[in-house]
Amino acid sequence: MNYWAFWVGEIDQQQPDDSYMADSSLRWRGAVLLRHIVDRLDADHAFIDLNVHTLWALLQARPGVAVAEPETASLLVTRSQRLMDTAELSARARGS
Repeated sequence: MNYWAFWVGEIDQQQPDDSYMADSSLRWRGAVLLRHIVDRLDADHAFIDLNVHTLWALLQARPGVAVAEPETASLLVTRSQRLMDTAELSARARGS
C-alpha cells in the first residue's frame, strides 16, 4: 500500500530506496489513494481487477478512510454497484 500511496502523491517525501514499501510505521491517510482508485472503477479499465483488489487492500489497511471522505464514498457505492452488474469483472474481483 505504501508504494501506491507514494505513486499517487499521498506520501510526498522522497524515498531514498524501496525499503519504505514495507515500512508499517509510515503514516498516510488514504484519501488521495481512495479517490484515485474510485475514479478508475470502470469495467472498461484495463486494470479493473487490480484496482478492485487495491481498493479492498486499502479499506483493510485504512478502515475509516471511506467514512472520512463521504463524497468519495458515495461515488464508490455508485461505481461498485455498476461493476457488480457487469460481466467484465472477474470472479476473483467480485469476491474482494
